[in-house]
This record gives sequence, structure tokens and C-alpha cells, in this order.
Amino acid sequence: MRTLFAGAILAMGLAASGPASANVIYNLSGMTLTGGGTLTGSFTLNDALTGVVAANIVATTSGAYTGFTYVYPTDTLAQSLPTQYFELSSGGDILRFAFNSLTTTSATLLDASSYEYESVAGSRTISGGSLVVGAVPEPASIAVLGVGLLGLAGLHRRRIRTPTPQPTTPPVG
Repeated sequence: MRTLFAGAILAMGLAASGPASANVIYNLSGMTLTGGGTLTGSFTLNDALTGVVAANIVATTSGAYTGFTYVYPTDTLAQSLPTQYFELSSGGDILRFAFNSLTTTSATLLDASSYEYESVAGSRTISGGSLVVGAVPEPASIAVLGVGLLGLAGLHRRRIRTPTPQPTTPPVG
């Protein structure tokens, strides 16, 4: 029975340790806009860097700019990834990131082609800051961790079920 259980755990671990892939999170760091204001938040691309999975980016208020929060999948998405850009739009407001380079470990924007446009005030380009790749655990690592935790839980349960032998005292006499 133990051999069967150990074999099943080994098979699950090997099946779960297939090719590593995970979505990639890019955090906006110190991103400023011409005409004032900043961009904060993050966006997530799939592991192949060919599609936006999620985004939550805030453009702050400054002067005539009222500020706007761009959220995907709520807002409309246009994209040409991994080599060119992605754009979120809602009600005439647009946020566009054009990439000079984009990898799973770094990203560089084309500042002059990356901008936020608000229908009430016009366009302001990204004038500074960077995109920082966040750490994302690989699905295979999470699966291996889960299998290990199941094994520990099984060992703990076995210890609880197995009665501990009580020492016998020799007869006095």
C-alpha cells in the first residue's frame, strides 16, 4: 500500500512539473506624464507575451486632466503584442503603451509613442519611469508544493491513527 501511495505521489509530481509557464506582471514605477500627473498600477500579459490578461492603471488628475482609471477586461482592448503596443480605451479616453522591447524579464517603452489621451483635455505622453517585472510563481512549482503538503498531511494523519506503544513496567517482586 505504501509503495502504491508513493508511486502515485511521484507520478503526480512528474506530471505537474511539465514546461514552466506563467503570466507576467509588469508594475508601473515612477511613471510621469507631460503636462503633469502620473500613471500607477500594473498590467499582466500571458506567458507568450501575446495578449493582455488584466490591467488596472490610474492616470492622476493634473490641471485640465481629470484623471482616469483604465481596467481590463472592462475597457476596450487593442493590441499588437509582443513587438508593438497595447491600448485600453473607454468613452473617448485612451491609454497606449508602445514597446521598444518586451520580454518576460524586462520592458522598455517608446516614450514618444506611449500616451494617455483624455477627451476633455487632450494627450499627454509618458515622460519618465519604468516597467518592473513582478515575481510570479510557476504553476509547476505550486503543484509540487501542493503534492508535498498532501504528503505531510498524510504522514500527520498516519501518526494520529497509529497508537503509541505504552511501556510496560516489570513486576515488582
